[in-house]
Amino acid sequence: MKTLNHFLLNALLIGFVVLTVAGCKKKDETPVPVVGNGNGELSFTINGDGFSNKTFATTKGVTLAFYDASDNSTAVGINDGEATATKYTMFALDFSGKNTGTFSIDDDDDDDDDNDVNIYLAIKDGSVDKSFVAQSGTIVVTKYPSVGGKIEGTFSGTFVNVVTQATVTISNGKFAAQRLQDQQ
Repeated sequence: MKTLNHFLLNALLIGFVVLTVAGCKKKDETPVPVVGNGNGELSFTINGDGFSNKTFATTKGVTLAFYDASDNSTAVGINDGEATATKYTMFALDFSGKNTGTFSIDDDDDDDDDNDVNIYLAIKDGSVDKSFVAQSGTIVVTKYPSVGGKIEGTFSGTFVNVVTQATVTISNGKFAAQRLQDQQ
């Protein structure tokens, strides 16, 4: 499984690509190939580090979800489809395999890659601009369909602000993202 730094880099790259592609317009009317789509779903409640049971939700998220055969892991990325320069939410999840099940979030750097889960959240809401990584918790993947279907699940746990190290609690987390073609 990827190291945390590799995961964060991939999460940021996924976010950049999805936001860039989604925001591109060509002068001619030739369709722009879009990575993912605009029907991803993301919701969660955050408590701590300046948030008091604040719920974030989108049903128009731009998504990117695929299985990476070379790493035996699934990556899920969801960006708020209604993002602006002053408000957005970005979610990136990486877990072992390509199946449903319950996965424990494990922030240690041991070599037990069979059940590794990583989650990255970035939130900008007005003047608030914070990024978090999961420290502990649970992911439940409830649906893992064939290519074209939606990977769905829930998540909760303790997350750490990547700058200040302040902890927050994430509850009632739900995600859904269209599965794209497997990567080699």
